[in-house]
Amino acid sequence: MGEGRDPGIGAESLITFRWFGTNAPLTLSLPEQIAARIGDRIIAGAIAPGARIVEQAVAAEFKVSRGPVREALRILDREGLARIHPRRGAMATALTGEEVRDIFEIRAGLYRIAAERLADHCPPLALQQMEEGIAVLKKHAEDLDGGDRYAEVVFRLSLSAARSAGNLRLADMITSLALQTYR
Repeated sequence: MGEGRDPGIGAESLITFRWFGTNAPLTLSLPEQIAARIGDRIIAGAIAPGARIVEQAVAAEFKVSRGPVREALRILDREGLARIHPRRGAMATALTGEEVRDIFEIRAGLYRIAAERLADHCPPLALQQMEEGIAVLKKHAEDLDGGDRYAEVVFRLSLSAARSAGNLRLADMITSLALQTYR
């Protein structure tokens, strides 16, 4: 890790990080690129919960046909960031307070499993990343304007820990649920 650099924090989008961690491939398919851009807008609030995502407008913005946009919307639907409604198109998901509580309850159970697996065997690199991440979190905790960075570091560290637990399905479930509630 370079000095002053947050562990696991790169220039890639959160969506790309969700799919590939810190080892993102050099290229993503066109639908993956579009899904990453739209997904990051949903997470950042630039696309409001419940807002329509108009296929034709997205296609025009990215200068592509509607096919890659449809596939991108299916990716976002699978990740829980958008819902595709027959004959009405796609909309950014709008979670209720109860849905958020339910997701956090499920995440807590899944993290318990990941923590048990890590307690049995934690790879040295994962331990090093967690230790470095804790130092970064301390820095952001003391910064009154560091709340967004703090949340992002927690998000990335928790996903890295889930991946280090050695159960890919568990990591996929945790990361998908985390992404839905990140905003």
